[in-house]
Amino acid sequence: MAQTAGRTPRGFTLIEPLVVIAIIAILAAILFPVFAQAREQARKTTCTSNMRQIGMSLMQYVQDYDETFPTQHANNWPEGGVNGSWLRSLPNWEGLLYPYFKNWQMLRCPSAIRSPWNGTLGPESESTNYMINGVVGRWPTSPTLAQVPAPTDLVYLQESYYYGPFSIARPLLGGGVYRYWHYSDPTSSYYCNGQSNGLPDCEVYNSTHKHGGNILYCDGHAKFMQYKRMRSGHFGLTPDEAWVPGLAQSTKAYNAAF
Repeated sequence: MAQTAGRTPRGFTLIEPLVVIAIIAILAAILFPVFAQAREQARKTTCTSNMRQIGMSLMQYVQDYDETFPTQHANNWPEGGVNGSWLRSLPNWEGLLYPYFKNWQMLRCPSAIRSPWNGTLGPESESTNYMINGVVGRWPTSPTLAQVPAPTDLVYLQESYYYGPFSIARPLLGGGVYRYWHYSDPTSSYYCNGQSNGLPDCEVYNSTHKHGGNILYCDGHAKFMQYKRMRSGHFGLTPDEAWVPGLAQSTKAYNAAF
Protein backbone atom coordinates (compact mmCIF):
# COMPACT_ATOMS: atom_id res chain seq x y z
CA MET A 1 0.00 0.00 0.00
CA ALA A 2 1.36 3.37 -0.95
CA GLN A 3 2.13 5.84 1.80
CA THR A 4 1.93 9.57 1.55
CA ALA A 5 5.47 10.90 1.59
CA GLY A 6 6.48 13.84 3.74
CA ARG A 7 3.33 13.91 5.97
CA THR A 8 3.77 13.67 9.75
CA PRO A 9 0.92 12.87 12.22
CA ARG A 10 -0.68 15.96 13.77
CA GLY A 11 -0.55 16.10 17.61
CA PHE A 12 -2.51 18.15 20.17
CA THR A 13 -1.57 21.74 20.65
CA LEU A 14 -1.25 23.03 24.22
CA ILE A 15 -4.44 25.05 23.95
CA GLU A 16 -6.68 22.07 23.19
CA PRO A 17 -6.21 20.12 26.49
CA LEU A 18 -6.45 23.42 28.38
CA VAL A 19 -9.83 24.10 26.78
CA VAL A 20 -11.03 20.59 27.71
CA ILE A 21 -9.85 21.04 31.31
CA ALA A 22 -11.57 24.43 31.51
CA ILE A 23 -14.85 22.93 30.24
CA ILE A 24 -14.66 20.11 32.80
CA ALA A 25 -13.98 22.62 35.59
CA ILE A 26 -16.98 24.73 34.56
CA LEU A 27 -19.26 21.69 34.45
CA ALA A 28 -18.00 20.55 37.86
CA ALA A 29 -18.63 24.00 39.35
CA ILE A 30 -22.19 23.87 38.02
CA LEU A 31 -23.01 20.26 38.91
CA PHE A 32 -21.37 19.77 42.33
CA PRO A 33 -23.70 22.25 44.12
CA VAL A 34 -26.66 20.58 42.40
CA PHE A 35 -25.52 17.17 43.65
CA ALA A 36 -24.99 18.59 47.15
CA GLN A 37 -28.49 20.08 47.19
CA ALA A 38 -30.00 16.81 45.98
CA ARG A 39 -28.14 14.89 48.70
CA GLU A 40 -29.33 17.32 51.40
CA GLN A 41 -32.90 17.13 50.10
CA ALA A 42 -32.75 13.34 50.40
CA ARG A 43 -31.47 13.63 53.98
CA LYS A 44 -34.22 16.10 54.86
CA THR A 45 -36.81 13.71 53.44
CA THR A 46 -35.39 10.85 55.52
CA CYS A 47 -35.51 13.07 58.59
CA THR A 48 -39.16 13.94 57.92
CA SER A 49 -39.93 10.23 57.56
CA ASN A 50 -38.23 9.55 60.90
CA MET A 51 -40.36 12.21 62.56
CA ARG A 52 -43.57 10.82 61.06
CA GLN A 53 -42.80 7.31 62.31
CA ILE A 54 -42.05 8.69 65.77
CA GLY A 55 -45.35 10.57 65.51
CA MET A 56 -47.21 7.31 64.86
CA SER A 57 -45.45 5.79 67.87
CA LEU A 58 -46.45 8.80 69.96
CA MET A 59 -50.11 8.44 69.00
CA GLN A 60 -50.01 4.72 69.86
CA TYR A 61 -48.50 5.53 73.26
CA VAL A 62 -51.12 8.22 73.94
CA GLN A 63 -53.92 5.78 73.08
CA ASP A 64 -52.43 3.09 75.34
CA TYR A 65 -51.99 5.42 78.34
CA ASP A 66 -55.32 7.21 78.68
CA GLU A 67 -54.37 9.92 76.17
CA THR A 68 -51.46 11.08 78.35
CA PHE A 69 -48.17 12.18 76.81
CA PRO A 70 -44.88 10.54 77.89
CA THR A 71 -43.23 12.00 80.98
CA GLN A 72 -39.79 13.57 80.73
CA HIS A 73 -37.34 13.62 83.63
CA ALA A 74 -35.03 16.63 83.91
CA ASN A 75 -31.88 14.47 83.73
CA ASN A 76 -30.25 15.02 80.31
CA TRP A 77 -27.96 11.99 80.46
CA PRO A 78 -28.75 8.28 80.90
CA GLU A 79 -27.97 6.59 84.18
CA GLY A 80 -24.74 4.62 83.87
CA GLY A 81 -23.10 6.89 81.28
CA VAL A 82 -21.65 5.10 78.28
CA ASN A 83 -22.66 1.76 79.82
CA GLY A 84 -26.20 2.93 80.53
CA SER A 85 -29.35 3.05 78.45
CA TRP A 86 -32.41 5.22 78.15
CA LEU A 87 -34.43 2.03 78.54
CA ARG A 88 -33.11 1.70 82.11
CA SER A 89 -33.05 5.37 83.10
CA LEU A 90 -35.58 7.69 84.68
CA PRO A 91 -38.68 8.21 82.50
CA ASN A 92 -37.96 9.97 79.22
CA TRP A 93 -39.68 10.19 75.86
CA GLU A 94 -37.04 8.07 74.08
CA GLY A 95 -37.26 5.11 76.44
CA LEU A 96 -41.06 5.27 76.69
CA LEU A 97 -41.61 5.38 72.93
CA TYR A 98 -38.88 2.89 72.00
CA PRO A 99 -41.15 -0.19 72.34
CA TYR A 100 -43.25 1.30 69.54
CA PHE A 101 -40.57 2.20 66.97
CA LYS A 102 -37.75 -0.19 68.07
CA ASN A 103 -35.03 1.47 66.03
CA TRP A 104 -32.53 3.92 67.57
CA GLN A 105 -31.39 5.07 64.11
CA MET A 106 -34.80 6.65 63.66
CA LEU A 107 -33.92 9.20 66.35
CA ARG A 108 -31.09 10.77 64.35
CA CYS A 109 -31.35 13.05 61.33
CA PRO A 110 -28.76 12.16 58.64
CA SER A 111 -27.85 15.86 58.35
CA ALA A 112 -27.03 16.29 62.05
CA ILE A 113 -23.38 16.40 63.09
CA ARG A 114 -21.80 14.37 65.89
CA SER A 115 -21.53 16.15 69.22
CA PRO A 116 -18.42 16.13 71.46
CA TRP A 117 -20.37 14.21 74.14
CA ASN A 118 -20.77 11.03 72.12
CA GLY A 119 -18.94 8.14 73.71
CA THR A 120 -18.37 10.03 76.96
CA LEU A 121 -21.69 10.72 78.74
CA GLY A 122 -23.92 8.15 77.12
CA PRO A 123 -24.08 5.25 74.66
CA GLU A 124 -23.32 6.20 71.06
CA SER A 125 -25.96 3.77 69.79
CA GLU A 126 -28.76 5.71 71.54
CA SER A 127 -27.88 9.17 70.24
CA THR A 128 -30.46 11.61 68.93
CA ASN A 129 -30.73 15.19 67.73
CA TYR A 130 -34.48 15.40 68.41
CA MET A 131 -35.52 17.41 71.47
CA ILE A 132 -38.85 17.20 73.27
CA ASN A 133 -40.94 20.26 74.06
CA GLY A 134 -40.57 20.62 77.82
CA VAL A 135 -44.02 22.20 78.10
CA VAL A 136 -45.58 18.92 76.91
CA GLY A 137 -43.02 16.44 78.28
CA ARG A 138 -43.23 17.18 82.00
CA TRP A 139 -42.21 15.54 85.27
CA PRO A 140 -43.72 13.77 87.13
CA THR A 141 -46.94 14.02 85.07
CA SER A 142 -47.39 15.17 81.48
CA PRO A 143 -50.63 16.68 80.19
CA THR A 144 -53.31 14.72 78.38
CA LEU A 145 -54.20 15.22 74.75
CA ALA A 146 -57.39 17.00 75.85
CA GLN A 147 -55.36 19.48 77.93
CA VAL A 148 -53.15 20.45 75.00
CA PRO A 149 -54.57 23.40 73.07
CA ALA A 150 -54.41 23.13 69.26
CA PRO A 151 -52.26 19.94 69.06
CA THR A 152 -51.92 20.42 65.29
CA ASP A 153 -49.92 23.62 65.95
CA LEU A 154 -48.08 22.66 69.15
CA VAL A 155 -44.50 21.35 68.83
CA TYR A 156 -43.69 17.97 70.32
CA LEU A 157 -40.16 17.46 68.92
CA GLN A 158 -37.74 19.82 67.19
CA GLU A 159 -34.20 19.27 65.90
CA SER A 160 -30.86 20.20 67.37
CA TYR A 161 -27.99 20.93 64.98
CA TYR A 162 -25.96 18.07 66.50
CA TYR A 163 -26.76 14.63 67.89
CA GLY A 164 -25.63 13.07 71.13
CA PRO A 165 -26.60 10.51 73.82
CA PHE A 166 -28.89 12.98 75.58
CA SER A 167 -32.61 13.40 76.19
CA ILE A 168 -33.10 17.15 76.25
CA ALA A 169 -36.26 19.17 76.87
CA ARG A 170 -36.35 22.50 75.04
CA PRO A 171 -37.80 24.80 76.16
CA LEU A 172 -36.37 23.89 79.55
CA LEU A 173 -38.23 24.32 82.86
CA GLY A 174 -36.22 25.88 85.68
CA GLY A 175 -37.30 27.97 88.64
CA GLY A 176 -40.92 27.78 87.53
CA VAL A 177 -40.27 29.36 84.11
CA TYR A 178 -39.24 28.11 80.67
CA ARG A 179 -36.22 29.17 78.65
CA TYR A 180 -34.41 28.14 75.43
CA TRP A 181 -37.25 27.45 72.99
CA HIS A 182 -34.53 28.37 70.50
CA TYR A 183 -30.83 29.10 70.91
CA SER A 184 -29.09 31.77 68.86
CA ASP A 185 -25.73 33.25 69.87
CA PRO A 186 -23.95 35.18 67.09
CA THR A 187 -21.25 36.22 69.61
CA SER A 188 -20.12 32.65 70.31
CA SER A 189 -17.11 31.44 68.34
CA TYR A 190 -17.90 27.89 69.52
CA TYR A 191 -21.45 27.78 68.19
CA CYS A 192 -20.77 29.88 65.09
CA ASN A 193 -17.98 27.56 63.93
CA GLY A 194 -19.52 24.17 63.32
CA GLN A 195 -22.09 23.80 66.12
CA SER A 196 -24.89 25.79 64.45
CA ASN A 197 -25.99 26.90 60.99
CA GLY A 198 -23.37 29.68 61.15
CA LEU A 199 -23.46 33.43 60.76
CA PRO A 200 -25.38 35.67 60.84
CA ASP A 201 -27.81 33.91 63.22
CA CYS A 202 -25.79 30.95 64.58
CA GLU A 203 -29.06 29.18 65.41
CA VAL A 204 -28.60 25.77 67.05
CA TYR A 205 -32.22 24.57 67.21
CA ASN A 206 -34.42 23.79 64.21
CA SER A 207 -31.59 24.69 61.81
CA THR A 208 -30.19 21.28 60.85
CA HIS A 209 -31.19 21.89 57.24
CA LYS A 210 -29.57 25.35 57.11
CA HIS A 211 -32.70 27.53 57.08
CA GLY A 212 -34.94 25.27 59.15
CA GLY A 213 -35.65 21.84 60.53
CA ASN A 214 -38.31 19.17 60.79
CA ILE A 215 -40.96 19.53 63.47
CA LEU A 216 -43.15 16.82 65.01
CA TYR A 217 -46.46 18.17 66.31
CA CYS A 218 -48.60 16.88 69.15
CA ASP A 219 -51.17 15.38 66.78
CA GLY A 220 -48.46 13.15 65.24
CA HIS A 221 -47.87 14.94 61.92
CA ALA A 222 -44.43 16.27 60.88
CA LYS A 223 -43.26 18.95 58.46
CA PHE A 224 -40.33 21.22 57.67
CA MET A 225 -40.36 24.70 59.19
CA GLN A 226 -37.97 27.62 58.74
CA TYR A 227 -36.60 28.61 62.12
CA LYS A 228 -37.29 32.29 61.46
CA ARG A 229 -40.99 31.49 61.23
CA MET A 230 -41.09 29.86 64.66
CA ARG A 231 -42.80 31.54 67.60
CA SER A 232 -42.71 30.93 71.34
CA GLY A 233 -46.44 30.22 71.11
CA HIS A 234 -45.69 27.15 68.98
CA PHE A 235 -44.28 25.61 72.16
CA GLY A 236 -47.23 26.54 74.36
CA LEU A 237 -45.44 29.54 75.89
CA THR A 238 -46.68 32.96 76.84
CA PRO A 239 -46.10 35.67 75.77
CA ASP A 240 -46.37 34.57 72.16
CA GLU A 241 -43.42 36.15 70.33
CA ALA A 242 -41.87 35.82 66.89
CA TRP A 243 -38.31 34.51 66.56
CA VAL A 244 -35.51 37.05 66.82
CA PRO A 245 -31.75 36.28 66.83
CA GLY A 246 -29.59 36.59 69.91
CA LEU A 247 -29.29 35.41 73.50
CA ALA A 248 -31.74 37.98 74.86
CA GLN A 249 -34.71 36.00 73.57
CA SER A 250 -33.02 32.60 73.90
CA THR A 251 -32.55 33.09 77.66
CA LYS A 252 -35.78 35.01 78.29
CA ALA A 253 -38.23 33.54 80.85
CA TYR A 254 -41.63 32.41 79.59
CA ASN A 255 -44.65 30.82 81.27
CA ALA A 256 -46.61 27.81 80.14
CA ALA A 257 -49.91 28.75 78.49
CA PHE A 258 -51.64 25.62 79.84
